[in-house]
Order: sequence, then C-alpha cells, then structure tokens
Amino acid sequence: MSSQKTTSKSPKDMQWAIVGNDFDEFIQEYTKSSQQEALFKARVNLTTAKDPGVVKERVLLVSTFRLITIKKVMLSRKSVRQSIPINTLQGLAILTSKGDKNKIIIRITFPDETIDVEAQTRSPMASSLVQSILGVWKAVSYGFPVGMEPMISIPKEYLTEFEEPQPDVCDGILSTYLASCDKAGVSPQLQIVEYFMSSFLSDTRMFDLGDCIGYKEVNKRNVYNKTSPGQLLQIASALRYTDFFNEFVSIGYPINEEAIGAFADMYKRPIVTKAVFVNAGLKSGGAAALSRVIALGQHNLKFLNLSRNPLGDTGLQTLVEALDRGKRVVSSLCFQSCGITAHGIGILMDMLCKPLWMKGMQALDVSENRLRKTGSAHLARFLKNCQLEKLFAKNCDLDTEKIFIAVLENGLGKLQTLDISGNKVDRLSKEELLHKILRTSRTLHTVSLRKITMHKTLLPGVMTAVFENKHQLNLVLDISECGIGENGSKALLNVFQKLKSKGGKPFKTNISSLNLNDNGLGAKGIKNVVDALVDTDIRTLSLDRNYKPGFFSSGKEVGEALEKCIKHWPQLRNFSFDGGDSSQLGKLAYPFLEALAQNTTLTQLSIADNRIGDVGIEILSESLKKNKTITSIDVDRNKITMTGLIYLEDMCVVNKSLTDWVVPMDDITRICKNYPEKAEDLKEILNEFENSMDRNAEELTKEADEKKGDFQVLANENWGEQVVTRKRKDTRIIGGLKSTLRLKKIIAGQTLDAKKFTTEGKIDSPESKEDEAVREVFNKLAKAESNKASKSRALPEGWGLDPEDD
Repeated sequence: MSSQKTTSKSPKDMQWAIVGNDFDEFIQEYTKSSQQEALFKARVNLTTAKDPGVVKERVLLVSTFRLITIKKVMLSRKSVRQSIPINTLQGLAILTSKGDKNKIIIRITFPDETIDVEAQTRSPMASSLVQSILGVWKAVSYGFPVGMEPMISIPKEYLTEFEEPQPDVCDGILSTYLASCDKAGVSPQLQIVEYFMSSFLSDTRMFDLGDCIGYKEVNKRNVYNKTSPGQLLQIASALRYTDFFNEFVSIGYPINEEAIGAFADMYKRPIVTKAVFVNAGLKSGGAAALSRVIALGQHNLKFLNLSRNPLGDTGLQTLVEALDRGKRVVSSLCFQSCGITAHGIGILMDMLCKPLWMKGMQALDVSENRLRKTGSAHLARFLKNCQLEKLFAKNCDLDTEKIFIAVLENGLGKLQTLDISGNKVDRLSKEELLHKILRTSRTLHTVSLRKITMHKTLLPGVMTAVFENKHQLNLVLDISECGIGENGSKALLNVFQKLKSKGGKPFKTNISSLNLNDNGLGAKGIKNVVDALVDTDIRTLSLDRNYKPGFFSSGKEVGEALEKCIKHWPQLRNFSFDGGDSSQLGKLAYPFLEALAQNTTLTQLSIADNRIGDVGIEILSESLKKNKTITSIDVDRNKITMTGLIYLEDMCVVNKSLTDWVVPMDDITRICKNYPEKAEDLKEILNEFENSMDRNAEELTKEADEKKGDFQVLANENWGEQVVTRKRKDTRIIGGLKSTLRLKKIIAGQTLDAKKFTTEGKIDSPESKEDEAVREVFNKLAKAESNKASKSRALPEGWGLDPEDD
C-alpha cells in the first residue's frame, strides 16, 4: 500500500466545513437504519494505527453509540470505513503537532484501533469533537467502576462548555443496554426496554428475568419468548454495574454457561443480596461459571436458591468449594430437587460444620433429594450444633428419627421452621420424639407434616403436644394430604373434648393457622373437625377438597359445619373451603352464605370451585352488602353466568370493605369465549370491580392515617396521592400464582379459540366492535393482575416451589 500522503486542502475550503448535503442525506439514512442519532459530524484529515503516516480525508461522525468514519469513493458513493462502539473507549487525548504549532492531534484510542484526528489549536471543532465523545461515553457507561474509565488527557480550555451527562438510573441502564446491543450487533427488544422502565417507575428492586424477556403459559408450563444468548449477555451488561436491583430471580428459563457467568458479575455489587436460579438448566458447567465469582469472596449474597437444577454431587461440590474459598457465609441455601445423593450432602455438611458456617447459617433446603439413612446422618451431624432457623427436608426419604434426635440434642436452638413433608413418621418412637419437640420448643413458628406416612395416633398426639407447650408458640401447622379421614377426625374430636374440659373460652391451642386440606374427611369428618376446633383461638383454617358427595349421604353435616364456623367461632379470621373436580356443595352452602351477613370477625374467605351457581352468588352478594369486615374473597369456578356477575357488580357498589378481590377469571373467560357479544357488558362490570376496590382502598388508607394522627400530613395533596397510589398496588383486583398463570394462558391465546391473540394479549386486526370489546376485556384482566405478576412468580421467602406450582 502506498504511503504517499493525501494533499491537504486549506481549512477555508473544506477542513472544518459543515458536511455537504450529499453526506448529510447518507448520514441521516445510515443512522436511522441503525436506530442512532448523529451528534457530531465534520470533514477531517486523520491517520490510523493500521496505516501510520497515511493521511486520509474522511467524514467523522459521532453517533449515539459509535464513532464512524466515512469515505466518498467512485461515482460519489459513500463507504463506511470504521464503526467503533464508544463504550470500548480506552483513551482520549490532545497532543501538540510536531510539524505545526497551530495544529493539534486528537488521539482516540480503542482496543483494536487508534485514530489521530488533525485539528486547529483551540478550534470549535476540536472542542465539539472531544465533548461529543466524552458525553456519549458517560451516557452509555452507567455505573462503570473507576478502573474501567478511559485515560483522559484534555486541556481545560477544550472543556469549558462541557456539561457532563448525569443520567438517572433509568436512563443510565437503558443507554447502557442499548449501547451493549449495538456493540454486539443484536437488536434491542422492546419487551426488555419496557421492563426496565416499569421497574424504575414502580421502584421494583427485584430483577425477574422471566418478566424481562416475556413469557406465556402453555399447558401449565411457562413458555418464554425466544431470546438469543446474545440478548441475555446484553441484559447482563446493563445490570453488571447498577446498584438499583438488589435481587436477581430466574425461574424456569434455561441459561447457558456464558450468560450465567455474565449475570454472576452482578453479585460483586454489595447491594445484591439474593440470587435465584430455579429450574434454569444449571449443570456442573453452570455451577462452575457461578463458582468463579463466588470463590473471589467479593459478593454480599445472603440468599442463594439453585432449586430444580441437575447439579448432582459434582456440581454441588464445585459450589461448595467456591463458597468455602470465598469465606463469605451465604446464610440461606436452597438445593431443592438438585439430584443430590447422600455423598453430596456429606460434602455440603463438611463445609457447614465449620465454625464460620455453623454460626452464620440461618436457612437450609435439601428437599426432594435422596438422603436416606446416610444422608440423614450427615444432616444430623450439622443440626446438633448449628444455629439454623429454617429447615426444609421434604420428600427426601429422610430418617426422621435421626433428625428429631439431633434437633433435641441441640436444645432446639433457634429453629423456627421445620418442614418434613412427604417423609415417614410411622413408628411410635418417631412420634414420641416429634411430640417432645412440639411440647418443649420455645421458637417454632411453622411445622409442615404434609403428606407424611403417619402413625395412627399421630394427629391427636400432635395437637396434644402443641397444647401442652408452655411457651405460647402461635404455631402455623400443616397436616394436609395425610389421609386423616373420618376415623382420624373422630380421634381429633375426642382429644379436643377432653382438652376443652380443662380450659375456658376461647380455648388456647398454641396454633394460629391449621391446614387440613385433602384429607378425605367427608361430610361427617368435616363436622367432627369443626366441632373439635370451634371456640378455639385458631385464626386460620383451611379445609379445601375434603368433601365429595356420596350416594348414601345428603351432605347436610357439611352445611351445618360451615354455618357453625361463621356463627359460633368469633376467633376465626381466615377460612378456606375450596372444592375440587368432584365437589358439588351447591345448595349446602346457602345457609353458610346467608350467615356471613351477621358475621363481624371474618376477614378472608375462599369458596372457589364449589358450583354454588348464580343463586349462591346472589345470596353471597346480599350478605356482603351488609358485612363490614371481609376484605378478601375468592369465588372463581362456581358456574357463574352474566346474572351472577351482575349480582357481584351490584354488591361492589354498596360494599365498603373489600380491597383484595380475586377476579372470577375462569367464569369470565368462559362467558367471553361462548358469548363474545357480552364483552361490552363484561368490560363495564370489570370497571366497577376495579373502581370499587380502589375506592375502598383509598377510604381504608385515610381511616388508618387518621387513627395514626397523620391527617395533617395528608393535607399535602401530592403526598396523599402517593400514599393512595402505593396502597393501590397492593389492593387492586388481584390473584395469586394460579390466577397469574391462567391469565398468561388467556393472553397467549390458548383459551379463546375463536379469536386470535398475539402474545401481548391484543387481537390481530379486529374486524368489528365486538372484537374490540373482547380485546378490552382481556386487557383489563391483564391490568388487574399485573401489579403482582412478578411477585407471584417469585418464591415466598425465596424458597423452592412446590411440585404443583412449577
């Protein structure tokens, strides 16, 4: 290549002249096609490190993300010769030209290229160029640490009018994300941009990867929008240096090793304390990528959940070695369903038994791993001396006797939560040990015995042991799916009749919440349970899916039992009696629903899936017009038609207490699917639901503030609006996890066969007002649950999901 220098034209002719119209048009098209904006443009003479000494005439362009050089070639065609991302800038300096004191060299340094631009000393063009480059770099490098800043050597006179960009966290992260996409050559996704913006507006500090990339539910499974590995890396680049998010959650989305390593860089930020990779496809390689950051000991993680990943013993060992080397205690660890055997548990316990971890560990989840006797012995070794507060060991073939003995040898320590669901307490010796724990503990708050293989005397013994505890436990007790049946309910009734004879009313049980779901109680069993528990201090009772109509039973006992709960149990605050596929409560619920009108203590009620029909809804609506204490109710899947919805709408106009309303989504979906002409009426009903919940929430907020003496502060109108807005986020028409998943299914178009929906929940090319009304109905449903969508997908207290909640 010739090294002959290009003849330099006089500055008056072209050197710093504005770019001609032909270049302006080309630049406009070029930047528009790449979604950028031209911030600086001029004709310059420059040299490059690749061709030293060769002066080239170029048009230099500084855009939103890049530094670009353009050459005019034959027949006036333009050619982009260099296009370099400015977020890779390593240095920017002004040097004195050796040959001419009136000239300077602006040196722009990148990893693979150095560009020297000729300019006149103290010229406006020189100032404009360096200020443009610095401004862009500052804008697209939000949060970058000092060590990553480029070397800047610019005399002050060139920066006299420079105003350094100071983007807020929203603009900073968005600019960094867009610049990272530009650098990698991938298109930025609108869904991701919108997620960042909504997080900033709602001040949501938990980053949920599933919500960010967009997902839908198909066949009760989360199906995510296709996102390239490159997109994941750009998301990670935007998050790497931000202090906005303090939690990272990814549930059900497979992440490759490179992306895991990139996201793991977030954990170097001291503000990030929680990391959740549930069902993310992490194998030993993914564990190694995560371990590389953890082993440095620079993280501040307090909670790490890797549930439902095929780590195996090898992956677990890699993580354990990294955690041990880092010497930073992660106080809560969750390895639910990770394919870990007794060998892997032994490796984990070897680390946890060290003094640093023994004192610092607060919560451990090893559920759904095959511990058996050997693994149970390893776990017991840790439990004897630790300060653990929460232990989850569900469905892991646990030797419960070893665990109970270890807990008792520890003097029960600080243990607050004990979950041994799905294991065996099938011998009298094991039962006596469990009774001793319940009888002597000072700290237990939650005990789950769900789906355990139990000895026939376990239930009465458990209730007696809790009653005999002298430390006022206030226990949350789960004994669901244990096959108690009618015989077990009789034993429970006999025990409570004896116990009640020793105490007054309300009878103190040391239990605040009792879950007896799916125990096959039947009509008589339900009556026995209610007769046993009525007039006790239990505040929450769940009897879901316990009644199935029999050929020889009228079910009268069920109706009487439900009515008794409402009329003669003033301590009861939360009651759930959801039905199931074969439940036909129907008319049996009518006396119970009528009794709600006079109840003054119940606050939450769920009677979903009981087929009470429009007549039952009418009775319920009339009762709720009079009831002043119920704030939350779920009546979905009750064969409700438009008539029933109208009853509920009329109720909402009058009721002043409901603030947490689970929209009868299945019933509305069925109506809208079968009768699309009703969509306009449905839209009005949903509007009334929403308005009434907002009104009640606002009134309750004002009442609460007045009681606290904050009425004068509320006189500040703006502050008051903020309070109400925050309250509404938690009290609008909402649903739980199952409602969220059903809604995703609706929006994804899995339910409405007659209407084609896009993944955003909008009808493609609506052809009539009817189509538009249907669309608005489903968009309203989406809005109704959107405030809790991401929260409902996250784990309660960060723990693993139950199998049915995948």
